[in-house]
Amino acid sequence: MTDRPAPDKRSPLPPGSLRARLILGLAAMLLPPLLLSAGAFFSLQVTTSAAQKVLEKAIREFHPVAHSGLPPRTGRSTPPRTPDATG
Repeated sequence: MTDRPAPDKRSPLPPGSLRARLILGLAAMLLPPLLLSAGAFFSLQVTTSAAQKVLEKAIREFHPVAHSGLPPRTGRSTPPRTPDATG
């Protein structure tokens, strides 16, 4: 008779394979963060390219206005007040 316990039928790994269990555990722990970081990287690329397109469109639309030679508007409908001599 041997002192070995009966093999566990639930485990797909050979009995006593600590290295395989550690590798499988590490893979199970590291897979979700790796998938999340890959998804975040690709979504950041999409967001950055969309923002770049919006910025390029704004530059194209503003370029003729900026180089038209007209003075810039201050956003006021009346001219700014100047202080008079009495204070």
